[in-house]
Amino acid sequence: MAYKDKLGRSVRASGNNPKNVLNTAVKLLSIRQHSVKELGAKLALKGFDAAEIEKTVAYLLDANYLDDAKYAAALTGARAIHKHWGPAKIRAELSAKGVSPEIIKTAVSGQFGGAGAGEADAGEIPPFARAALEKWLKKKALNLPLDKKNLARAIRFLISRGFSTAAAMTAAGGRISSYISDGE
Repeated sequence: MAYKDKLGRSVRASGNNPKNVLNTAVKLLSIRQHSVKELGAKLALKGFDAAEIEKTVAYLLDANYLDDAKYAAALTGARAIHKHWGPAKIRAELSAKGVSPEIIKTAVSGQFGGAGAGEADAGEIPPFARAALEKWLKKKALNLPLDKKNLARAIRFLISRGFSTAAAMTAAGGRISSYISDGE
């Protein structure tokens, strides 16, 4: 039986032999880590039977080849360090990949710190927000301090990267109080 992959190429299912399902799963895991949901979806796309996929995933979980907590921690670290993403954007990606909210919370707080993961506390500049800002400043050939227009752009950039407004403002050198009206 022939199936089409995402690029429209013909893909032949290897049959529902449990060994073929396991071999395919291990081959996928040898390339990179996957979440349980993501691996199941890829195996289903290759045309394997749902019952065999379930058995294979259970075996891989028991053998510690598949672990959503390790996957979430690795992805969180990679996205924070290499792509300069903030907590909100990483949470969204992990959620889309089928990782449970508890595991997401643990992974993000482990990477960004305790309760306020990614928030600016007492004037402290979040290091990941600062790194993202420095990369953006270099790309735009700008230097600190920023004028109002570029400060607003920098803050919007950091917010789009998944950082909180407070962390973005602190990293960009803006003061939250200067943006909040006194009510007068």
